[in-house]
Amino acid sequence: AGFVSFDCLRRVPAYDRFVHERFERCLDLYLCPRMRRRRKEHRTAKSLLNRLEDQKKKMPKPSDLRPYPRLLAAEYTGHTGGVRAVG
Repeated sequence: AGFVSFDCLRRVPAYDRFVHERFERCLDLYLCPRMRRRRKEHRTAKSLLNRLEDQKKKMPKPSDLRPYPRLLAAEYTGHTGGVRAVG
């Protein structure tokens, strides 16, 4: 199995198993089993209210939601107008 060189890309022969492998891949994706999620509860007003209460418990405190970023990472001085790019 030696190294073969071609003078241009047009002269490189096609991969002989390309169509077969692409077909096999499509078949795998088509026939793969799909997972179905089952709901633990039915959709009722009571279950909706319970889920909303659970979400309220998981929310962070407003004091923990400070503006981001809190520290100055870089400052560019000397410009009077807007900066469009940094090189």
